[in-house]
Amino acid sequence: MSPEQAKGKAVDKRTDNWAFGCVLYEALVGKKAFPGDDASDALAAVIRAEPDFEALPSETPSSIRRVLRRCLTKNARERLADIADARLEIAEVGTLDEGLSTIEPTIWKQPKLLVLGVSLVVLGWLAGRNSSTTSAPDATVTRYVVTLPETDMLNMTTGGLAVSPDGQRLAYVATRNGVKQLFVRERDQVDAVPIPGSENAASPFFSPDGQWLAFSTGRSLMKASLAGGAPQRICDAKFTRGASWGDDGTNIFGDSTPVRALSVPAAGGIPKALESKGAHFPFFLPAASPFC
Repeated sequence: MSPEQAKGKAVDKRTDNWAFGCVLYEALVGKKAFPGDDASDALAAVIRAEPDFEALPSETPSSIRRVLRRCLTKNARERLADIADARLEIAEVGTLDEGLSTIEPTIWKQPKLLVLGVSLVVLGWLAGRNSSTTSAPDATVTRYVVTLPETDMLNMTTGGLAVSPDGQRLAYVATRNGVKQLFVRERDQVDAVPIPGSENAASPFFSPDGQWLAFSTGRSLMKASLAGGAPQRICDAKFTRGASWGDDGTNIFGDSTPVRALSVPAAGGIPKALESKGAHFPFFLPAASPFC
């Protein structure tokens, strides 16, 4: 809850930006930005206290520190106005060497990748939501705290992270005992479970109802029912670069040979080229058939 919510004032997209700052802080530090023994204590901290930025890992890049301070400014007029600015700052970190290789884990193994991955997913959702509305209802924040087993190594090189549309499931690609495969973590469960038959998976993405998980194997585009059963082939897709599942049952995905966007029925079929050139990582806009 943001200060303006706590005081019963009007909220807008800057309230969502505050919520994102709280999530990012907790992911990096391992504790809440505004802790309290009960709800009233936490509410008082939101209104009066400041986050302990000294608790951030010493190697935290300066750009991440700026994002946190701007998101967690109590005066909404001085707070980060557009979440796209934070997205650029965080995305840039992945291309820099500014201390990232030496950050010690707090909550997650490989925190750089998981924090950046989850942050960018949340940022993408916020940016899409803020682009279609100028005011926001009370924000609902979904927190995923994922502790990987010592045997697992997160793989984010080809879009290895996805959140279901309803926020109830997190899917990620990890290598366990030398085998790269998909894992799904239910929001109300402690452990993530592997998806049988998802070896060499990359670029996972959920169906609109969250009941199916599609992915690339480097040779084919596949889908797996989260209710069980062997994965099903959708189509040939050798060099997938991002994919998305539309409300109309269509999958779109980026191809690298040549660089273009393709569409195919989720039920399976032959991909068709879309009227776009140089498209990588296409995705459907919320509740609409147009795509980006």
